Amino acid sequence: MWEIFLATVISLSVGVREPRNVSNVPFDYELSYKLENNYKDLDFSFKHDYEREDGDYFNDIRAELNYLINNIGALEFPHHGIILKEDYKQITSKDLYQFNSDIRYQWNGLSVGYGFIWDLKDNKNFKWSAGYSKKITLGKWKLETENDIYYTKPLTYQTEAKIIYNITNNIGIGLSGNYIETLSDYDYNAQAVITIKFG
Repeated sequence: MWEIFLATVISLSVGVREPRNVSNVPFDYELSYKLENNYKDLDFSFKHDYEREDGDYFNDIRAELNYLINNIGALEFPHHGIILKEDYKQITSKDLYQFNSDIRYQWNGLSVGYGFIWDLKDNKNFKWSAGYSKKITLGKWKLETENDIYYTKPLTYQTEAKIIYNITNNIGIGLSGNYIETLSDYDYNAQAVITIKFG
């Protein structure tokens, strides 16, 4: 039980900027936190952004769960397996909503499979999907990237990347960014982050 908790990483970010379109409202800001847990074959993340943009307030929520099956009984396949992917986006600031559910074959970070794509309204699709994910550690530096594409018309995809410098075993600083193209809209952001690891 405690092992799952100790595997949790919290990322915190704060941003301030001038209003984009309305000049007579207070400054825009964004507060966000992200919970990540990579425990055994389960990889889970939940991100919540609270922001004021042009005087309006928004709550953006993203959640993702990946579960890797790379063993059958006593047989283990360390570099490949079957991955189940669940991805939920509720980005109210961009009126962007989408849920993806995939089953893919994965080998050395490359994956291909079939997915269900739903805009949380009337548009539902079953389409081929593919992706690439990688985690690289070089000394105190850690780089993570995850990329997914769905063969809808037009294509929908997302790319995420994060680079962290671990000041200690439990605290790091770095940058993260992502770009999302869904069935109805797109979104992108870049943030400076602080990471806190419990274990």
